[in-house]
Amino acid sequence: MINKIARVARNQIWFLLRNIVAGLQVPKLNEMNHGAFTTRGLRRSELACFLEIYSELNAGAKLGLVRKIIYWLLGERLCVIAIRSNSGADAIHEMLGFNMFYFNSRDFKEDTIHSGFIGVKKEARGLGAATAMQQHIFSNFAKTNLQGVSSRISVNNHSSMAVAKKVGLEPVEQYFDENMGEERFYLVCDLSKYR
Repeated sequence: MINKIARVARNQIWFLLRNIVAGLQVPKLNEMNHGAFTTRGLRRSELACFLEIYSELNAGAKLGLVRKIIYWLLGERLCVIAIRSNSGADAIHEMLGFNMFYFNSRDFKEDTIHSGFIGVKKEARGLGAATAMQQHIFSNFAKTNLQGVSSRISVNNHSSMAVAKKVGLEPVEQYFDENMGEERFYLVCDLSKYR
């Protein structure tokens, strides 16, 4: 039992270090206006809102401590958000959705970065926020030495697959995910399309 705890702790520390080192090579996301909303990198001051929406969109699940640290440190580089703003001196920004990225061990070996979770609030769906967020951050990743972006999508998740194909993600393998109990695709987008 102690060996298992030590192995899990060691893996989490390596995951954190790998993401800090690789994430610092990614430039901060600039702000991009898309008419009804704006996309940009996640700011530290927005972490609580991001965590709340993550939980809301992910069946109440909480983001783990290591990933919280990653997005607190590198949110402006590794997490794109869509916000709607009203104008005026007392402008209010409403977070509509986000797409978080990280470097898993496979990505680190293959010079790719993984799209970990993308979510858009129900009332903001259909505006094109998911596609705009991915296109924005993929263009940002293309400024680095990264070769591609990877993702995993359940075979029966047709809406996510449609967005994935719009931004250039293509299935490269299909597998059965024991943890989720379903068939999934592993997809990759060649970033040369964004250079």
